[in-house]
Amino acid sequence: ALSSYAQALNALPGKESEAEKQQAATLRANRSLCCLRLGEFELSLAEAEQCKTLRPDWAKAHFRLAAALQALGRLGESRIAAWESFRRAPGDASVQALITELRKALFPGPAATLGEALDCLEDFSHGPDVTKAAAQAATDSLLDDSDPVVREACIRAFSASRGADTIFRRQNAMGTNWREEAMNGTMSLLSAMAKAGPELEEELVKLNREAESREGGCSDGAPGCEDRHAVASKADDAGRQRAVPNVLPPPPAPFEVEGEDDGRPLLAFSTSKAKKRRERRREPEAVQTPEAWPERALMELLIAGSLHSLMAAAAVCRAWAAAARRFRQPSQYREMVEAAWKGWAEAACPGSGDVLCSAEPHLLVKSL
Repeated sequence: ALSSYAQALNALPGKESEAEKQQAATLRANRSLCCLRLGEFELSLAEAEQCKTLRPDWAKAHFRLAAALQALGRLGESRIAAWESFRRAPGDASVQALITELRKALFPGPAATLGEALDCLEDFSHGPDVTKAAAQAATDSLLDDSDPVVREACIRAFSASRGADTIFRRQNAMGTNWREEAMNGTMSLLSAMAKAGPELEEELVKLNREAESREGGCSDGAPGCEDRHAVASKADDAGRQRAVPNVLPPPPAPFEVEGEDDGRPLLAFSTSKAKKRRERRREPEAVQTPEAWPERALMELLIAGSLHSLMAAAAVCRAWAAAARRFRQPSQYREMVEAAWKGWAEAACPGSGDVLCSAEPHLLVKSL
């Protein structure tokens, strides 16, 4: 059947005339029904949407849309589409049956009164007194907090059923009795519900959080109550910290401070005294490249830094590459290089200093 309907759609010339649009809409509606019965709900929804685009005032287009949305579990949207179909075909038994089925699913138990009231507001054929009574019942269900259980059920049902869309549509619809409804207080009740919409959404968020807390074995505000996931996360973090071996990192990168005796730049490590001295004497200076640094200072910097960081610097900066090449061969500072690497190796892994330095310390720098 789907293939036959597809062939019929392709046979239509241009779908520009009203007759062609009606034929195409009929074929799309039939394809939507076929997909629905085959369990292809997404395809059924897509066909129904195209059908509604071709014939927006056709009751069956909205009915097919409502059926596809219901199959997908989008009951609130299905309810709105079903009432669009009802207003175009109020005597259709299939549409009325779908509306009743959706009301029972969306408004169970204490929320049943709210469901009947909202459905009454969707039906524009009722008289002004009936409409006002429905608006009053909906307002009482949503705004009366005398019974917390009923109020919670009504707020959840109102959100799931797209009740705000019903209120908005009824406020802006020019029904048969709109003048009487404006005078007898119906519009005031609708406005009160529309105004309370944001507060109802905030309350729904609060109710959801409280429900999640209860499911997690916690009660709001109870002393000593913590999220079990947070507790598990803290335990995992503590376990990871215990599992990490106590290995000291390489010495921190040095910085230059001005010597007090001869004015030459010396290297100082990150001690609090050196930091205070540097902060006291910090002055704007021109940025110097490694090429301009004294050989002893550059040697200390190469020793203090890690091999990975020095390799990265040498790869992107010519000055660093040149500085690294200067220390590939043993120099007069060989003993200082060996002592520095041995001290770091002993701190990181006791007993490895002799093995590390026996392989010629300059080869470590040469790996740059």
